[in-house]
Amino acid sequence: MPRRHSPIGLPLLPNPRDPPPRHVTPRGDPFALFETDKPDQPPAPVLLTIGEVAARLRMSEKSIRRRIKDGVIRVAPTGGRLVRISSDEVRRLTAGEPIPGSST
Repeated sequence: MPRRHSPIGLPLLPNPRDPPPRHVTPRGDPFALFETDKPDQPPAPVLLTIGEVAARLRMSEKSIRRRIKDGVIRVAPTGGRLVRISSDEVRRLTAGEPIPGSST
């Protein structure tokens, strides 16, 4: 049965009986899709609330506020009383070093 064109110009869904499409690179190298020599880039930083950071670090919000006051945890400048902590800061805290002042 011949395929018909969409009346509004939308692409048609593939026929389930057709073979899956082969992804071909410009050079024809099948291993070029796996670029192993490039390092993975970390995700873009996100600003988190004190509650979100406490949940990720499995600590209480009071302990997080105490660490911020002591200068152990750096906050993102947002102005006013609003406190946000960068996901990069959480990544730094969880890099393997224990958080100073925590009981482990």
